[in-house]
Amino acid sequence: MKPYKFEPYLKTTIWGGDQIAPFKKIYTAQPNIGESWEISGVSGHESVAIERGIADDVDVGLNLVQLIDKYKGKLVGEKVYKRFGNATFLTATM
Repeated sequence: MKPYKFEPYLKTTIWGGDQIAPFKKIYTAQPNIGESWEISGVSGHESVAIERGIADDVDVGLNLVQLIDKYKGKLVGEKVYKRFGNATFLTATM
């Protein structure tokens, strides 16, 4: 399975600033970015696949929850899928 690239979720916070976006080479007008969630299954903030490195990628536009539902253990590992199923509660932040 080829790796996925996800659109990061940029979160505006009162302590945020203007350094995360340029550091990550993200062009955005969003102000006061305090967090960049690289991959998330948090409800309402699910990461969306933007590319996979193959020409006819049918998965672009699907979010993490949809990808886990579609590929199950092939995506997250059979042991992990057997234990957690489609439950998503992961968030990685910078």
